[in-house]
Amino acid sequence: MFEKLSSYNLVTNLVPGAVLAVGLRYAGLPVVDPEKVGTFVVLAYALGALSSRLGSLILDPALHRSGLLPARDYKAFVEASATDPKMDVLVETANGYRTFTSAGVLFFVLIGAFKVATGLGVAQSEMLVAAAAATTVVFGLSYKKQDSYVSARVARYRSAA
Repeated sequence: MFEKLSSYNLVTNLVPGAVLAVGLRYAGLPVVDPEKVGTFVVLAYALGALSSRLGSLILDPALHRSGLLPARDYKAFVEASATDPKMDVLVETANGYRTFTSAGVLFFVLIGAFKVATGLGVAQSEMLVAAAAATTVVFGLSYKKQDSYVSARVARYRSAA
């Protein structure tokens, strides 16, 4: 299983997800025990992927709108990627930082939500259903965003042909 994971997936999904899972467990949230390695790895990967997608859908646009990050030209990025061999490494590194940042934000959001829900008497099973629904929405929006990138690149190559 691990040999199928690229370094990109390890940096942007598994490692931040494992850090988030362990942090949530130490903060008192009901997270699977890291000693149950198989289950923990799947959870860590899923939390990392969720953090990555939240970073892409919410954190990145918010930082651009606020002016903390400069505006990007996607067409110029695609052209630079085709000619600059270091672009993949730079993007992978930036996405890793974004995912860790998003995982940190998610850590505090989940702790706060758990405390509020627990205080209101919401059962853990109901919290799990709400989390699954929210996660489904996040991945659905991520799929839509990724599909638009694929469509844009296909259109670019069609117009160049």
